[in-house]
Amino acid sequence: MGTARQNGKRDAKPQGASRSSANGGRPVAVATSSYVNIIEALLENGSMSRSELATSTGLSRSALTEMSRVLIQHQFVEESPSVIDKQRKGRPSIMLSLNARYGYFVGVGLTEDPPLMALTDCHGNVLAEHEIGMVMDPEEVAKAIAHGIPGLTQASNISREKVVGIGVALSGHVDHAQGICLHSNLLGWHNVPIAKIVERVTEMPTYIDNDAHAVALGQKLFGLARE
Repeated sequence: MGTARQNGKRDAKPQGASRSSANGGRPVAVATSSYVNIIEALLENGSMSRSELATSTGLSRSALTEMSRVLIQHQFVEESPSVIDKQRKGRPSIMLSLNARYGYFVGVGLTEDPPLMALTDCHGNVLAEHEIGMVMDPEEVAKAIAHGIPGLTQASNISREKVVGIGVALSGHVDHAQGICLHSNLLGWHNVPIAKIVERVTEMPTYIDNDAHAVALGQKLFGLARE
């Protein structure tokens, strides 16, 4: 999601979402920047009408309507009951929001003592937590994460197939694009491709971030800084 934000561009026309039959018809990725912009807007605002989304993303109403249809078809976005705005005339607005049941995410905080794993939905609600032992070796960290995932899914009664990705927060300098920890005094790591290591061991897409930035982003999307 960071790519579209860094580019600072809003595509005017929709581009097709890639599809997959292996996971029940979900889009493999709605990774074109326009789809990412819609998802980011819904993450930041919770729920929005189509007209609000069109204004926020810079998309035309027709483009937004078609793209929201694709997202709803794949159950990534859902419609909520109409909302009557007393300040406006006309028909009530049908709101769109991310479908919390579409997929779930594992968050790992390597700066915690002991390190903590959590399973969340796409609205940031924590469904289960699991502590892992304090290990420094990257391979052992990856194994600890892999071993902790079944406990999270069992505790929340969610199938592993519903877990769509892992995010790892750590202290130090990171290269987001390459998934590399450039340097961490706390972990004693230097140029460690930790995202690829965790991804190989868990067989799940994995992303890393600096712990301070992860906290700020969490507050922006789901916490006190949302407004």
